[in-house]
Amino acid sequence: MEAITNCDPDVAKTVESLKDRAAALVQALEEIKGIKVSKPEGAFYLWVDISTFLGKSLDGQVIKTSNDFTEAYLNDQMVAAVPGSEFGLDGYLRLSYALSKADAKRAVDRLKVFVAKLK
Repeated sequence: MEAITNCDPDVAKTVESLKDRAAALVQALEEIKGIKVSKPEGAFYLWVDISTFLGKSLDGQVIKTSNDFTEAYLNDQMVAAVPGSEFGLDGYLRLSYALSKADAKRAVDRLKVFVAKLK
């Protein structure tokens, strides 16, 4: 805690910037129907519940796992995400918010397009 409360001003600015990015990304993701987000508690990752989309298909291919979801999302929208199954959490994505707000917005916009295509 000492490192955060009595840190270099540049570190404090970075921490504040990451908090702002996390809040903006959570808000944007929560606007997508079927998406639930676990708010971060320390790292610069979000856990995104995509379980409502498992069992749906894209171009005839059924998305059964979070790994299937991330592969289809990458192939369809050119956005990389980490499947929760890599951490024992199938049905989730792990998204980093250690990126620019513009890049985060593009990723969310593409996620909206992607999930709208799922049948």
